[in-house]
Amino acid sequence: MLYCPYSFFAIADYDRAICLRQDDTLVYHNHGTAKGQLGHYAAAIADYDMAIHLNLDFAEAYDGRRLAKTKLGQYRAAIVDYNTAIRLAPNYANNTNSLGYQNSV
Repeated sequence: MLYCPYSFFAIADYDRAICLRQDDTLVYHNHGTAKGQLGHYAAAIADYDMAIHLNLDFAEAYDGRRLAKTKLGQYRAAIVDYNTAIRLAPNYANNTNSLGYQNSV
């Protein structure tokens, strides 16, 4: 995840969006991405978990969660998320480009 100086403000915006749209998968995904960009990986995982809870077929949420788990050193759990994301979206470039690295750990 690349650092974005506006992520702090984005988190506040997504906090408000979650209050208004508690069943919006994309809001939770983007909230997790912003948290991950600030290095708050455990909090990001919680948001990705909620996005996945709302939509079990949301490959991008599995991919975001695997990146946060990788940053926390949870490599085996990250591989599970990789495999799920690839199964759901085989052509999703983020997954297939990083799988070799993840499996080599």
